[in-house]
Amino acid sequence: MKKNNWWKIIFIVIVLIILCLLFGDSFFSIQKEISDTAGQTILGICLCGVFYNLSEGLVYVWLARRHQNDFHYRDGIACSYYTAFYRTVTLGSGTAAATVYFLYKKGIQVPEGVAICAVQYVLQRIAVAVFGGAGFLFCGPYMNRWFGEYRMELILGYGLTAVICLVLILACVSERFHRTLAWLGRKADRKHKYEDKIMQMEGKGMLLRQETANLMKDRRDIILVLLMELVKLGCWYVIPYMILHPAGSGIFETACVTSLILMLAGIIPAPGGLGSTEGVFILLFSRIAGGIEAASAMLLYRFATYMVPCALGGICVIIFHKYWKANGDKG
Repeated sequence: MKKNNWWKIIFIVIVLIILCLLFGDSFFSIQKEISDTAGQTILGICLCGVFYNLSEGLVYVWLARRHQNDFHYRDGIACSYYTAFYRTVTLGSGTAAATVYFLYKKGIQVPEGVAICAVQYVLQRIAVAVFGGAGFLFCGPYMNRWFGEYRMELILGYGLTAVICLVLILACVSERFHRTLAWLGRKADRKHKYEDKIMQMEGKGMLLRQETANLMKDRRDIILVLLMELVKLGCWYVIPYMILHPAGSGIFETACVTSLILMLAGIIPAPGGLGSTEGVFILLFSRIAGGIEAASAMLLYRFATYMVPCALGGICVIIFHKYWKANGDKG
C-alpha cells in the first residue's frame, strides 16, 4: 500500500472509533431500525443509486461525443460505474484517474479526458451549490425553524462552496489564473529546484484551457449538462425522505437538507467524503427525525450511494479488464 494512503486508513479508523463511542449504546436500536425498514424501501433507495449512475452516464456521453462520435450511452454508464468502483477502493484519490483511463480506452486522448473530467466535476459542484441555494431561497422558514442556530455555519459553508466553484472554473478557463499560479510557484522556488514541474504545470494548464474551450463552445449544451447534474443529484437527495418520512417535512425540504449535507461535507477535507458526510448527516437529520433514526438512515444512505455502485462497478471493472486483456486494444 502506498504511504500516502495510510493517513486515509488512519482517518477512517478514527472516524469509526468516534462513531462507536457516540452510538455504541444505541447499536442494537440502530440495528433494529434498519431491520424494520420495509423491503420496498430498500429496493427503492438502491434504484435511486442506480438512477444516479445512469444519469451520470448520460453526462459523460454528452461531453465525450465532442471528441468521440462512437461513444455510446452504454459506454457512459460503464464509465460511471468504473469510476464509482475506483472512487470507493482508493477512498476518492483515484476517481479522476479512473475516468480518464476509461475514456482513453474508448479512444479519447488523455488531455481531452482530463478536460471532460474537470468540466464534469465543475458542473457537479455548481449543481450542488444551486441545490443548496434553492434550499435557502425556497425553504427559508423551514431551514430557520430546524437549523436556525447553525445559520452562520450554513451561510459560511455556502460561501466556501461558491468560492470553490469559482476557483475550479478559473482553473479550467483562465489563462491569467494559471499565470498567477506559475508566478507564485516561481516566487516560492527561489533556488529553481522545481522549474521543470512549473513548466509542466503551465503546459498542462494550456491544454486544459484549450480542451475546456472546445467543450464549452455551445452554452446551451453546458446548461443542459448542468440540468442533467441536478437530476443526477436529485436521485441521491430523495433517499433520506424515502427512509425517514420525517413529520412536517416534504420531499423537497428533505432533499434540500441532503443537498446542504453534501455541500458542507464537500468543504471538509476528508478522503472520499468519508466521515464528514456521516457526521453532518447525523447532525442535521437527528434534529428532524431523532438520533437513532438519523444514524440508521445514514447507514442505508451510504449503502445505496456507496456500496451498491461499488459492487456494480466491480463487475464492470472485471468485465472490461478481461476484454482489454484479451483484445489488447481500445474499445
